[in-house]
This record gives sequence, structure tokens and C-alpha cells, in this order.
Amino acid sequence: MNLTTYQRRVSVGATRAYLQRLRQTATQVDLTRLMALSVELVFENVETVTIEAAAVTNFWLLPGETGPATDLVGFELQVAAEPANFHAQTFATGKARLSDGRDRVLAFQDVTQLIVHTATTDRHYSVTWNPLSAVDQENLNQHVALTSETLTLWAWPVPITYWTDILPAATDSLNFAVMVGELTTQLGDTYDETQVRTILTTALTELRSFSDLAQPTTQQHIVVRYQPRHADRPWTEQRHDDADGQDHADLYLWSYPELLGMDLTLPADHFWEGVAWLLWEITFSGAEALERQQTIERFQDDLIQGDQAEQDFRAQTTKMKRFWDAYVSQHVTAPDLAATVAHFWPLTTGTPVSGPVVSQRQDPQLLAEFMARFGSAYQKFDGDGQDASERKA
Repeated sequence: MNLTTYQRRVSVGATRAYLQRLRQTATQVDLTRLMALSVELVFENVETVTIEAAAVTNFWLLPGETGPATDLVGFELQVAAEPANFHAQTFATGKARLSDGRDRVLAFQDVTQLIVHTATTDRHYSVTWNPLSAVDQENLNQHVALTSETLTLWAWPVPITYWTDILPAATDSLNFAVMVGELTTQLGDTYDETQVRTILTTALTELRSFSDLAQPTTQQHIVVRYQPRHADRPWTEQRHDDADGQDHADLYLWSYPELLGMDLTLPADHFWEGVAWLLWEITFSGAEALERQQTIERFQDDLIQGDQAEQDFRAQTTKMKRFWDAYVSQHVTAPDLAATVAHFWPLTTGTPVSGPVVSQRQDPQLLAEFMARFGSAYQKFDGDGQDASERKA
């Protein structure tokens, strides 16, 4: 492998700040209690570095929120800095040889596995890579810091990412295959692989086309969550609005430029599956930009009409309630007053109905009956009881 390093070393101060955050959720490993002999680092190119347990001064493990406890999204390993503490098995010359293991740790951040060797067993921990990292390069989550006394190797899952990072990485055949496989499997017979592939390809192509038109925002955020216990719908894709502090399930109503301006929070250990469901949610209103825009505009028109209908409904029920308040005060001696009011009172609240615009309405049959009996007085009623009907029930 041609090693090209990003030199992911950070300052001592930055390391300390990240490790403080890591230790708030990670678990510290007591190698003494495990009677550990050594900790072995396995790299992406199958090289290894072995560290004697006595040289390890701190060891923390951070599993993902889902999956086995041995799958790590983060870790911290602090080792006394003397080069003699690092024993490397490399293949740089085509055959196994010993070299300075500390230099290997510092040179390239591509640890894929941690193995704790004890007298009786070996404990294997797999390191989850940043999903935006190329599989044969460095893990963008991993960092290293070196002082005169300590070498600190650690990984920290990046909770927030951006479309500018996701879109190029989505072209990777392996990442795209994960997305296609996730939706094809979960959607069952509704959509086949060819249809899923077409939808995802169109959405990604459109997003890339609008990249230069992104409308950056610091108030709107895309949040994708994975809750495997919710078997019927383990994924949620929502927009978080800082203004009201609420999550909203309306990402399909935002244009591509608006979506591209939002940052994203996705699960570290099911990243590309999360991206797949996010794209699926976005394309509910269509994958092609023109189709989406037409759908969004129609929905917005419906909302405007719905708002007006809701205002009209509230005005009608408010007037109806005041009409009956006035009617009762003017017909207190009517023998059937209570029965009449009870019969028509549902017109003051309405009944629920299903539909995209109006959620309630007055019962049309009951309203027709009311208008037949009280229509003339109701039309003259100004809402304040000044001209309430004098008609007896």
C-alpha cells in the first residue's frame, strides 16, 4: 500500500479537551485486573505494533450505541513515550521485520483493531472508521499526540458532518452499495434494487448539481437517528429548528439548496444506512429538482388554503357558541331549551376529519338542520348578542 499520510497530529491542548469529552461516555479498562500481558494494534495494511501492558498508562473504550460492545467508535490509549515500548511487525520490505513501532504509530492513523492479550485469552476490539474515510487510507477519527513523556493515540466519532463531505464519499462503490442494499432489503417488494438505485442516483446527482447554490444556515439542522428497538420504523429523519427547539418531520418540503445549507448528525456505526434513509425521506416529494419544486409549491398552496379554512372554521364555531350563549339568556323559560342546545352544541366545536388541509369541520347534516330552524336569526346575529333571534324553539 502506498502510505500517504494526513499527519493527523493535534496539539496537547486539543488532545486534552477531546479526551475529557471522550471520558464522559467511555469506559476505562483496568489492564492490571485483566492480568494483561500486552496491547496489540492492528493496522489497515495488516502491520502490527505490540505494547507491553506495563507501559500503558490509560486505556479507554467507547462502543457504538448499537451493535456489539466490542465495536468501538472511539478509544484512548496512552503509552509511556520511550521507543522501546513499541514493538512493530511490518512488511515494508516485503518480509516481516522489527522496526521502530512508535514511528509507525505516529506516521499513519489506520488502526482497525485493538487486541488485549492476557495469559488465558485474547480480547478483540474492532475500530469503526469514520465513514467518510477511504478504506485504504487513514481513519479521519483517529489522532495522535506526542510529548516527551507520553504518546496518546485516540479516536473520537465526529457527530456532525456536512454535505460537502458526504456527496464525494457517496460515489464510492462500497458506500453506495451499502445504501442500495439497506433500502432494497427493508422496502421488500415495494421497490426493487433497480428502482432504489435510480432514486438514490438521481437524488445524489441533483444534490451535487445544486452544491454551489447551497443556502447556509446555523439554525436548521438535519438529525438522523437509529433506534433498532423500534422494529416497525427504526429510522427517523428530522429537521431540528433552534428557534423553537423542536424536531420537524418535513425534510421533503425543503429545496435542495436549503437542505445543502444544513449540517447533519448521523449515527457513527450505521452512517451510510442513515444517509440512505435520509435520501429516501427527502425524495418523498420527488427526486428530480423540478418535480420536487412543483410538489413543494402545491403543498404550500394547500397549507395556505388550510390556514384560511382553519381561520374560517374557528370564526364559525366561535360565532356559533356566542349565538347559543345569547339564545339561552333570551329563552330561559323555553321548555325544551336544554335539549335544543345539547342537540346543536356540537356545531360549536366541530368534529375531526381526515385530510391534508382541514382537520375539523362542522357536521354538514346538523348544520343544515340548524340553518333550517335558526338560519334567519343566525345570519342577523353579529356575534355579540345584540340581534339574537327571538324565535322560540
